[in-house]
Amino acid sequence: MLTDLEITLLSLIAAAPCTHADLERQIEQRALRDWLVIGSSSVPLVLGKLEDYQLVRRNEPDNRETVYEMTEGGRGVLQTAITELLRQPSGLGEHFELALSNLDVLTPAQVYQAVSQRKIALQSRITLLESRLNQAKNAIQRLLLEHGLSLATAELAWSDNFLQHWAARFPAVRLESEGLDDQSDSLPATITHRATDAKSPGKRLQYIRLPPER
Repeated sequence: MLTDLEITLLSLIAAAPCTHADLERQIEQRALRDWLVIGSSSVPLVLGKLEDYQLVRRNEPDNRETVYEMTEGGRGVLQTAITELLRQPSGLGEHFELALSNLDVLTPAQVYQAVSQRKIALQSRITLLESRLNQAKNAIQRLLLEHGLSLATAELAWSDNFLQHWAARFPAVRLESEGLDDQSDSLPATITHRATDAKSPGKRLQYIRLPPER
């Protein structure tokens, strides 16, 4: 099993042998922390795992910082992982799709209010992505931002269409959802659903065959 961070470090090492400092520098230059969960101690821990998997090997020149190099097995595993990521669309049944499949636990007005708030969040995200795209410094950043912008724009169009059809089906929802907004200002804080760590970008697992441990 490889995490997104493991795949990222492998791809950086595949381009050229790297020290820990080199990897940290490239992570910052490519703004990878905008897309992945990368803690301050994550990189050395992951490098150790990749070495245990025999996907990278360390080269320790005299009186110099350790350099990590790709193994042939690591290159094959990386190619398989990237191919699968490009080939497979995101699966259903996670997060938003889970909510869509359980709309009956909410009133029509609550559904309308929630999707309206989602629409506002998407508009803010699009504005942010457009700003970052204008400031992108390299082709990789542009690809990531353009992809995110395309997804957010499509989601916004879907949300608009959903709200129109929902209001046509339940004509009173606009007025009722405004009443819910007023009520929410006076309600105490409640526990909200939070996606599990396993679904976070830095911990989403890619299931591929690893070389046997020795």
